[in-house]
Amino acid sequence: MKRLSLILSLLFIFLLQDIWALPIGRRLDINSITNPVLKANLAAAMLAYIDEDIVEEHSCNNEFGNVDGATGGIHGPEMFLNWHRMYLAEMEADPGVAAALAAIPGSNGLIPRWTQAFGLTTVSDFTVVDGGYCNATDLCGYVTPSPTNGPGSCAIPSGTGTNTFPAAFNSPMGCTWTDTDAFSEILRQGYHNNGHGQLGGAMWYFTSPITPIFWLWHSMIDDVYWDYQNQCISNSDIHIKDTPGDNASEPNNISPVFYASSDIWIRQDQDTPTAGANTDIPHGAGSLIGTAAYNNEGNHEDGEFKALGDPNYVYVRIRNESTQEFSGGRLRVYWSKASTGHSWPTTWNNYSIGSLMYGDEITPTNAGTNPIPVESNFVIPPIPANSQFVFEIPWVVPDPALYPAGSEQKHFCLLARIVSPFDEMDTPEVTALGQNLKNNNNIALKNVAIYNLNPNNIVNPGGNVAVIEKEVAFMGVYVTNAEGNEYMGNFNFLALRNKQDQNILDIGGLVYARMDEEFFHIWEQSGLAGSGVKLLGEYNGKFYVAITEEKAQMAELLFPAKSQYGLEMGYALPKKVKGGQEFEFDIQQTDTKEIISGERYIIRITKPRIREAVVEAEKAIDLLISPNPARDQFTVSYNLETEGNVSIALYDISGRIVNQIPEQSLSAGYQTELMDATNLAKGIYILRVQVGTEMINRKVVIE
Repeated sequence: MKRLSLILSLLFIFLLQDIWALPIGRRLDINSITNPVLKANLAAAMLAYIDEDIVEEHSCNNEFGNVDGATGGIHGPEMFLNWHRMYLAEMEADPGVAAALAAIPGSNGLIPRWTQAFGLTTVSDFTVVDGGYCNATDLCGYVTPSPTNGPGSCAIPSGTGTNTFPAAFNSPMGCTWTDTDAFSEILRQGYHNNGHGQLGGAMWYFTSPITPIFWLWHSMIDDVYWDYQNQCISNSDIHIKDTPGDNASEPNNISPVFYASSDIWIRQDQDTPTAGANTDIPHGAGSLIGTAAYNNEGNHEDGEFKALGDPNYVYVRIRNESTQEFSGGRLRVYWSKASTGHSWPTTWNNYSIGSLMYGDEITPTNAGTNPIPVESNFVIPPIPANSQFVFEIPWVVPDPALYPAGSEQKHFCLLARIVSPFDEMDTPEVTALGQNLKNNNNIALKNVAIYNLNPNNIVNPGGNVAVIEKEVAFMGVYVTNAEGNEYMGNFNFLALRNKQDQNILDIGGLVYARMDEEFFHIWEQSGLAGSGVKLLGEYNGKFYVAITEEKAQMAELLFPAKSQYGLEMGYALPKKVKGGQEFEFDIQQTDTKEIISGERYIIRITKPRIREAVVEAEKAIDLLISPNPARDQFTVSYNLETEGNVSIALYDISGRIVNQIPEQSLSAGYQTELMDATNLAKGIYILRVQVGTEMINRKVVIE
C-alpha cells in the first residue's frame, strides 16, 4: 500500500509540474536532498572551488575556441558534451567538493542535477555568485569587454522558466539521431541554451561557471547525454595497439612484448595532418582505419630537450574498429625516465627521487598563456565506426642535464591510458605494469630509443674496456624496483630479427652493456648466472659485458625493494657494412613468471656521408681539434685560404645538435673557436664544420 501511495505521489508531482519524463541518468536530483545543511555545504564547497582559472577554462579557452557553436570549440558539436563532462569531473575531484558529496547519501561522488521545472526555491544556495572578479575587464586577457570573451554579469540568476525536456529526450529515447554530433547540437540548442537564457543574470554569459547553478544545470545535461549513450549507443571497445599484430583481445596473447606500442610515437617538431584528415577537433586529427592522420604517422623520434622550452609532440592513436560510433572518455598520458622495472602508478605519477622528478602525468597547456588542468583536457571526441583519432600532445622534455652524469639522462618512456565509463578496464590495474598492459587494451607503453650507428666508426672487437669506453657510445636505462618488496628475476638481452631475417649479431655487430657497481654485485651474488653474457672487466667504476648470443640472460638476480641502478647499452661495428640497415634490440627485466617491463633500441646504420671531396676540403683548411678526447671544452682550429662563410655544429649520436656556432663570414687566415662541453655526457660526438658548400665531419670524444 505504501508503495502504491508513493507511486501516485510521484505521478501527481510529474503531472503538476508538466514535465515529460526525467531521464534515468546516474546523478541524484538536487530536490531529493531534503537536508538543507548538506545542500548548503555543497554549494559553499563549489563556490570555494570556483576561481578565475576555472572560469577561464570555459570562457577564455583559446585552444578549444571561444565562439558559441564554433567548429572544434567547447560549444561545438564535436566537443560540447564530452568536454563539459570532464569539466564536471574536474570539480568532483576537488577535495572540498568531494567531501561535501561524500556526506550526501547516494551521490556516488557526482554533482546532483537540477532542471528549471523544479524552480529555484529549493536551490537558492546555488544561485550565488562570486563578484570578486566576474566583472574584471582583464578576465580573458582583454583590456575591454568582448561579447564572447569578456566579463559577464554578476547578477544572480533569477529565471523561473518551466522549460521541460522535449519529447525527443524522453526516457526511453527515440534514438532518431544519426550520430552523436547531431544529438549534441539538438540538445545544446534546444535545451541547454534555453536553460541558460531563462535563468539569466550570470548564467547568460561565457563566465557562467562563476555561479554553482551552472554546474547543477550541466549535470542535468550530462544525465541526458548519459541516457543517450546507454539507450542509443552500444559503445564499442576502443583500444591502443601494443604491436602492429595486436587484435585488441583481452588478455593480449598475441604480442610478444608490451613496451614498444606502434600507436604511440614522438616527433621533435609538430607534424602536419594528411590531406583529408578531420582536424576540426582540438588536440588531434581523425581518419579512417588504414589511412594516416599525420604525414609522419608512426615514425618515432627520441624526445629532444629544447633550451627555449619549446615542446616536442606526443602522438597517440586511438582505434575504433567496430561498426558502432564511440563517445565518452579521456586520454591520460604519463612520462617516466626510461626503465626496465616500471610500476603502476608509482613510477608515473609525481615520482621523484630526492627533489628530482623522474616521472609524472603530462599536464596540457593551451596555445596561449593559460594552463588547462589535465582533468578537463584530452577529451576523447566521438570516433566514428571503423575510424581512428590521433591525439597530438605538446610535451616539454625535461632537461637531461638535471640527471646524474653517467646514468640514463636523455631517454624517456610514455604510458597512455584511456579512461572511460563506457570502456572500463575489465581487469583492475595492479602494481605490475606488464600485467596491466597485457590484460587491458586501453593501456599502452612506448619505451623505445633510437641508436644511430655510423658504419665508418670501426671498433676493434678485441679491444679492452678502456678502448670500448672511448670508441663506443652508450645509451642508458634504469633498472628499477620501485615497490616495497624484493623479488627474484632475470635480465634478458634479445637481438631481434628484421625483415631480412638478420639481427645485429648476424652482420658481425658488437653489443655491449655496462652497469654500475651496485647492479654488477647483484649479478655477482648469483654467481654470474646466465648465458650469452661475457664479463669483460671494470673501468672507471663501470663493469662491461659483451652480449654474444641472440638470446642472452643474466639470471637469478635478487632485486632489492626500492632500488634503482644504471645500465647502458652500446653498439658497434668491427668492419664496414652496408648503410641503411635497421635492427632492433630488446632488454627486459622479469620476475620468475613474466616480463616486468623493457626497452627497445632501434639501431639504424646510417648511410655514409663523408665524401672524398670533403676529406680533401679537410686537408685544405688544416682542421685541428684539441684536446681530443676532451672534458670541459675543446678548441677548433682551421685555416681559411679565402674569405668565406663558416658554421660549426656538434651532434650527438642520435643526430641532435648539442652545441653550435652560427654561420659567420670570416676573412682568409688562421681561425680558432672554443666549444663548451661542460654539460655533455661522456661519449662520442660528431663535429661538423661547413665551409661554403663543403662539410667536414670529425669525431670528438668527451670523457
